[in-house]
Amino acid sequence: MGKSAAWKKFFLSRGFLVTALILVALFAIGLGRAYYRDLAIRKEISRLEQQVQALESKKFQSLELLSQIKSPQFVEEAARLTFNLKKPGEHVAVVTGTAIGIGEMSGESGAASPNGSHLSIPKKWWYYFFHKSALTGE
Repeated sequence: MGKSAAWKKFFLSRGFLVTALILVALFAIGLGRAYYRDLAIRKEISRLEQQVQALESKKFQSLELLSQIKSPQFVEEAARLTFNLKKPGEHVAVVTGTAIGIGEMSGESGAASPNGSHLSIPKKWWYYFFHKSALTGE
């Protein structure tokens, strides 16, 4: 018997078949695991890219807000509201809250009474600035 017959007998044996099947199974398992890992990595990359886009959008919004906050107009308005400041030569009018009925706000005003309860809002302002006695009943 020659070398080629021995090799032929080896390749046709059950031991070689079992060994080959085990090796193919191991390679298939390794390939499946690598494919699954690659798929998971691609999903993670996609998720991270979306997160990057969202964060970049938020960053631009934050920078825009920061530029608005740093503007002199915003600083001045914040100082006026927070610390009750005013510019030199500026006059401030403080209007205290008065109870206004729903009928008065919707324009359902009847005849004017001396205390101004049935006056329209523009008339109330007129009397407030020019005829205070009509609203207070004095």
